[in-house]
Amino acid sequence: MSDIIITPGFKDLLENDAILPELKNFTLDFLGEIEGLDDTVRATPGYSLTSTLVQIFEQGQDPDYSGLYTLSFGGSGIGPVSTLDELEQAIMEGVATGVIDEVTLDYEGTEIMSLDVAADSYSLVSGNQSLELVGTFPTSLADFGELVSMMDRMDDIIYMDGAERAAFVAPLMKYDITEVTLYDGTAEIAQIAFDFDAGTFAVTAGGYTLDAAITTPPLPDLLQTLIALDMDWGEGGLDMPHLRLYGPDGSLLDQALPDPDMPAGHGSMALIEDFVAPETGRYYLSAASVNDIGVGFYDLNYSGGPELDPESIVEDADAPANMGTPYYVPSWGAYSGLIYGEGDRDWVYVDLEQGETYSFFMWGFWEPPWQFEGYALGPITMTDPDGETILSIPETPITSEWQLQELLDEISDVLEALGLPPLPDDLLGLNSGDPHLLTLDGVAYDFHAAGEYVLTRATDGSDFEVQARMSPVGPNVTANVAAAVQLDGGAVMIDPLADSVLTVNGAATTIADGSMTFVGDDRIYREGDTYTLIHTRDGDLETGYSAVVVTVVDDRVDITVALDSYWAGNVEGLLGNANGNQADDVALADGTALARPLAFDDLYGQYRDDWRVDSEGESLFTYGAGLGPDSYYLPDYPTGMTGLDDFTQDQIDAAEAAVAGSGLTPGTVAFQQAVLDYLLTGDESYIDSAQGAQQVIDDRPGEAPPVDQPDTDGGGLDGLVVLSGTISDTQGADLPDATITFQPTGRSVNLIDVTQGNGDYAFDLVNGASGHLDGTRDYDSAGDPAITAADALDVLRLAVGLTPSFGAAQAQNFVAADVNGDGRVTAADALDVLRFAVGLDTDNAPRWEFFDSDTDWDGLGLDAGNSAVETGADIAALATSLEAPMTAILIGNMDEVSIPA
Repeated sequence: MSDIIITPGFKDLLENDAILPELKNFTLDFLGEIEGLDDTVRATPGYSLTSTLVQIFEQGQDPDYSGLYTLSFGGSGIGPVSTLDELEQAIMEGVATGVIDEVTLDYEGTEIMSLDVAADSYSLVSGNQSLELVGTFPTSLADFGELVSMMDRMDDIIYMDGAERAAFVAPLMKYDITEVTLYDGTAEIAQIAFDFDAGTFAVTAGGYTLDAAITTPPLPDLLQTLIALDMDWGEGGLDMPHLRLYGPDGSLLDQALPDPDMPAGHGSMALIEDFVAPETGRYYLSAASVNDIGVGFYDLNYSGGPELDPESIVEDADAPANMGTPYYVPSWGAYSGLIYGEGDRDWVYVDLEQGETYSFFMWGFWEPPWQFEGYALGPITMTDPDGETILSIPETPITSEWQLQELLDEISDVLEALGLPPLPDDLLGLNSGDPHLLTLDGVAYDFHAAGEYVLTRATDGSDFEVQARMSPVGPNVTANVAAAVQLDGGAVMIDPLADSVLTVNGAATTIADGSMTFVGDDRIYREGDTYTLIHTRDGDLETGYSAVVVTVVDDRVDITVALDSYWAGNVEGLLGNANGNQADDVALADGTALARPLAFDDLYGQYRDDWRVDSEGESLFTYGAGLGPDSYYLPDYPTGMTGLDDFTQDQIDAAEAAVAGSGLTPGTVAFQQAVLDYLLTGDESYIDSAQGAQQVIDDRPGEAPPVDQPDTDGGGLDGLVVLSGTISDTQGADLPDATITFQPTGRSVNLIDVTQGNGDYAFDLVNGASGHLDGTRDYDSAGDPAITAADALDVLRLAVGLTPSFGAAQAQNFVAADVNGDGRVTAADALDVLRFAVGLDTDNAPRWEFFDSDTDWDGLGLDAGNSAVETGADIAALATSLEAPMTAILIGNMDEVSIPA
């Protein structure tokens, strides 16, 4: 599908009468009297004529409006005025004189409508309502006569060539409309601005604005098309029919093409006349288009022989193009067929008697084809009073009637799809928090592997699948950092850390909040940070659908899988097989259930390997250059199971108090998960995730068994080494709340630890591990040294080669002064520091950067022209535990590094 965007706001505009009530409820004060004009007769006398006023009198016949109507044309120099017939004839012949400046319509002496006529404006008034038109308009009877004469002969335009059409519509080309405004009293209800040369118009009403472009051929050609389409020649008929007659043996006996002398635009007929059957038997009629290039409907019949069942008609059929056709046409009967697609041919059979004479007819009943060259629709955009886009249709070339219908159908489909359907509750599964899994049969367990894994996958031969990418967020704990789902139209990925949160088949895709988009026959809805992916199996919601709900929470995602009953027993993966048996939900790919209690070696051994996405061929994710599934896989992670036993009772009590304050019930699975997550991360968003998990648990079917949470027996890897150290600032003070990362060699993910008050970190690693150690920490204005204008001035001094206020600059000063990170200290860095100090926005805010404590600062030779130093520390293969302290420098703060190197 194309990039059509229609939001619920647009649907509300169409359906909610409380939106734009002035326009939707607009009515004329004299609507009844005006409608009464449909039923009148000429009164006696019927008219009054002078050179300044022409009046026509009509007597109402409607019981409610049976009074006298008076239509008055006021002006000057009107003539001839002897009789109304003479004046009308003069107008038609273009010889009438005079100018019209006002037209009024009265009913029983009350003016119910008036039109003020001027060359640059028309003003139509009825009661308190008015329509103001701005542009170039006719005012003289000669002008009106030209237009009336042209309109009277408009049907003739279809027979004209290009030059004749241009000359014919020349009177119309003198006029233009640039603006139309509708008023009710003094209130403007709506306005339309036209630019016919550019093919654009803009509609405004109640704060809503519609901007649209429609590209068409020149007006003469457009009028020819519109008139042709409006003529009653049958719909979608075949232009040039080609009729062939074949004998019982399939040999061609005769054929007919349309009569070339038949006037263009009046349909056509192919006739095989006075054919004498050489033998009794089954004959075949082949219907096609001339040169096999046309499409459309046709009627086929024949006369001769005995009259048999003349009512037998096959409607709009598409017969096969061979002697095996099942369609039979009796003598004097008829067949209605369809040539669909270039090269299509239809065959029907007839039974003929030897020696009998027959005539065969194929009628195109043609409606003149629309010559689509030069047509395009869009772009079309509508915004609401807040400036939000509620409708967007990109420019779409219209090259065929089929394509136009396809576009209209797509718009209709998008409108019908607005409004998120309710989630199925037959089978509900979860992968949320850090992460906690709830299988489709209701087994709750934790899974902290790092890599990409199959959550659920179809086993019925279809390609429906849900995958999750899990990365460390703390010691021995991971979270979902991306999700990927196979829908009908391709692979959909949601990655909050990517340039585009949503991609479809690798292409960045944007969905407006509250809107949706199609992916093949499936669809994606967006509500805020939640994306709901609907999978239908056959494109029809009515026959059942499933949903995958992905909620973006900062730099991670929570995933809910809601399947309809079809998938019971038809899936596999980390969320189980949905067969109704909780005992075999946590199982290997071959169906072998893991022993209870769940053991570390089982979860992070063959079980992990069975459900890992280990090749790009089976992955639904999109990768950057040089990356793949292995980039996100940590084979030695986690190193052990983490639980409440790893924390003090005071820590547990504080976490339980925070979780209880959210409304979660102590003792429930979701409560326990939230407590552990909060202890591990200190991030309250995990409590929100647990609330979402509780909602899913509550939504499980009433007949579903209670959630089963198997025990675990702990365990972990043996022979570990520890990479640890203390993070301190350049004054030697411990730095808390720093996120320390260790990226194993050859991987794209980091192990993570957060320093506490003592500035310490530690990673449990396997023997031989190597990688890069680094850290991050945002600036904390409450506890970190202040960033002031004095810092900006010292940065400027460094940039121009002057001594800073604190004395001779050290190597760390140049690192701290390089706020924009370009490897130099310039006035731009000073300006960034100053902007931050005075509260203005800047892309280069102060922050902490981390360096190996063993860095030889004096040996780096840093100055204003060279301030680049690699952050962090490279860690060689570890054979034993290692202490690796790091020094943190606050970028943008000069006092903090004003010490000897």
